[in-house]
Amino acid sequence: MVEEMRRVIDYFDWKTHWWSEQGKARTDLDIDIADGIKAYAAKQGYINQQLASSFASKWCKVLVANDFPVEWPDRYNSLNLLADFAQEGDE
Repeated sequence: MVEEMRRVIDYFDWKTHWWSEQGKARTDLDIDIADGIKAYAAKQGYINQQLASSFASKWCKVLVANDFPVEWPDRYNSLNLLADFAQEGDE
């Protein structure tokens, strides 16, 4: 289960970067079309990054509460997530 969680976070992280590259891939287009493609790619990258952050935020709390390691990229494993969880436990 923990490995599957890590893989989901890694996939969304990879897909975020993949979309970033897609926005720059075509150089043979009119400026308006190129700008539209860049905007679409940026939006898709943002969506994937938000999915990774959302899942990491929810899963981190469960994993830490049950003494499982959190082994996904550090940007999704911030001290804020752990601090938020610690505060909730104090209430």
